[in-house]
Amino acid sequence: MSHPASTTLAASPPRQLAAVAAASRAAQAARPAFGRGWRRYGLAFAGWTLAGVVLMQQARLTGGGQEAGWVIKMFVDMWIWALFTPAIMDLGRDYPVDRARWVSRGLLHVASALAFALLDAVLMWSLQPYLGGSAPQLGLATEFARRLFANEASYLVLVAIGIAARHAEEARDRQLAAAALATELADAKLAALNAQLRPHFLFNTLNAIAELVHVDAQAADRTVTALGGLLRRSLAAGDRQEVPLREELACVDEYLAIVATRLDERLTVSTAIAPDVLDAKVPSFLLQPLVENAVRHGVERTADGGRVEIAAWRDGEWLRVEVRDDGAGLRHTSNGPNGPNGPNGARPGGVGLRTTRERLRHLYGDAQAFELRAASADGGRRGAVAAVRLPFSPTVS
Repeated sequence: MSHPASTTLAASPPRQLAAVAAASRAAQAARPAFGRGWRRYGLAFAGWTLAGVVLMQQARLTGGGQEAGWVIKMFVDMWIWALFTPAIMDLGRDYPVDRARWVSRGLLHVASALAFALLDAVLMWSLQPYLGGSAPQLGLATEFARRLFANEASYLVLVAIGIAARHAEEARDRQLAAAALATELADAKLAALNAQLRPHFLFNTLNAIAELVHVDAQAADRTVTALGGLLRRSLAAGDRQEVPLREELACVDEYLAIVATRLDERLTVSTAIAPDVLDAKVPSFLLQPLVENAVRHGVERTADGGRVEIAAWRDGEWLRVEVRDDGAGLRHTSNGPNGPNGPNGARPGGVGLRTTRERLRHLYGDAQAFELRAASADGGRRGAVAAVRLPFSPTVS
């Protein structure tokens, strides 16, 4: 058996993206309590200090700002506004000016801007005797008027940043909600596909039992017992979309025990499973439709029966699974929607293969491949090969 060369993983599975979206939502839920704590004040102090350094350098380049008292007053004023910054940004985020409430919100921010400007003037006027410098102390009204323009401009900038942060959070919320909705839709689709796949297998097996009842009652009884074991495994899997490969192989063994009662010596089964992939994730009920397709449309269509081979191995980032048969091949297929040249690439009646293809697409997006090809392309053998490529994941939660 030829093992194709390693291929780089092309895309992240949608379910992995869903997990990322869930983690992002959890982080966002925890953000307000942390984001409104001391970290915001630290960032505000760092930002205003940097602004003070820039203003000081500009003043020196223009020949001013050399007096130590002026530098101290400037940085004290900057740090006062650093204390104001989180509250003002919260006002912008929590009370944005929108079309429906622009008058009330506008008046709110005008009043808030004047209040912060007055508070800044009061603090600076109160601290002025302790900050040094040769300039005479100004009156409170003069201090307020002198600082009003700069203070109002600072308030507007901080409110704008708060409004921008609100819009960013809303955009992130919409993105996360869309991701959550897409995940829910994908899960619903997968549940529907599972609901379609299992009855399909069950009806086929019951039809086989109905045929055996008339020719071999004991074989029919053994088949019913084997079917019970397979159904127990299926129920034990529950709603899990992915299971360890070893579980899938056990289900296939149960299915082959059912098939063996009908085909007897006409069917030979062999496996080539690499030990390091037994615990790898695979979709539940992945192998059974592939094996059923090989048996019903390959081995059973030849007079002397045939062989079914199941192989799985790791190929770099990928897990590769193949089910081969040396039966009738694809010669009897049509070019209709279920033929080898049709979009589903399945043999006639390939409901299981079509469902498997859809489940792979919903589980892994573009990071998967499913192909049904003639075995004649692999060393001149007859029969068919169902080949699946999945992202390799060694553990199952």
